[in-house]
Amino acid sequence: MSKQFSATVDITALLDPNSTVAQQNHVGEQIGEYCKEFGFFYVESDLIPWSKVVDKAFESATIFFEQSTQEQKDTLSMRLHGQHRGYFNIGDENVDDTSEVSVIDIKEGFDIGLDPSKYTTKNEFSEAKNNWPEWLSSEIWRTNMEAYFDLIISVGRAILKGFSISLGFASDYLDSLFTEPLALLRILKYSPLSNYPKDGVDKIHLGAGEHTDYGCITILLQDLSSSGLQIKHKDEWINVPPMKNKLVVNVGDAMEMWTNGLYKATTHRVVLTQSNSSNPRYSIPVFFEPNYEVPMKSMIGGESKYNSQLTNMCFGEYLAARLTSTFTYRK
Repeated sequence: MSKQFSATVDITALLDPNSTVAQQNHVGEQIGEYCKEFGFFYVESDLIPWSKVVDKAFESATIFFEQSTQEQKDTLSMRLHGQHRGYFNIGDENVDDTSEVSVIDIKEGFDIGLDPSKYTTKNEFSEAKNNWPEWLSSEIWRTNMEAYFDLIISVGRAILKGFSISLGFASDYLDSLFTEPLALLRILKYSPLSNYPKDGVDKIHLGAGEHTDYGCITILLQDLSSSGLQIKHKDEWINVPPMKNKLVVNVGDAMEMWTNGLYKATTHRVVLTQSNSSNPRYSIPVFFEPNYEVPMKSMIGGESKYNSQLTNMCFGEYLAARLTSTFTYRK
């Protein structure tokens, strides 16, 4: 039986402006330990409006996929509009191009970024415009998604405070690098395997292949009705089950490079098997990234362990290169 991941941090002290420095330091130290050991942890807090904002966003995400035809979704495609906003179909993103075995990535998604009015600098990400599904009750749908996006950015800033404390910086140091964040909200649907030919009951199918996230922080809302996320820890796959009123946070490659390997960008995947594949699986990751011009070099000193071609880039250049390596529309 597979192990179950459970490391959880209550981030209330980082969200509450009235908390004490001692309370914030305690939470920051806890976050730091989990980042060093696992690169993953759950967060919870009574200050997060779960039913008012989070649940509505998840319902809106499922509505997009359930009430949109393929033709409608294709009108919003990244391939059509040539920018990193909107819809991508199965096969448009390849997160693992290194596998030596045959795997099937069966996910589609829809990406939403911050409005260009939020930025003062011009680059391909700040100038990209969102493509909204006008055929839905678009005002309500957009309001629900933007409310969730704003909420998760505030959660992300709280986590940055915890990171800063753990790393020995001033508590607001990392936040100062996210004044115009290249944040992205993504809604995902992993199709049920019943839609595809069976290749044998023991075959593992991957909704998302083995990979590390290439940014700084990913904050994930999981589908309570469907598991599948696994992390690789000490050469063993561990289940990260969906938990009510909890979000999953993980460290990306950029944060690992910033900390020169102190924080771990952990390999993970989404597994779908024939035994539990009758329903789709939905999730909402938010990729919380810094300003375009932030350097990729180590923030904690020492000789870098990483490719100088990457660490000599600014974050925006690095992000563009990584997206080009995984999204077919950018080839």
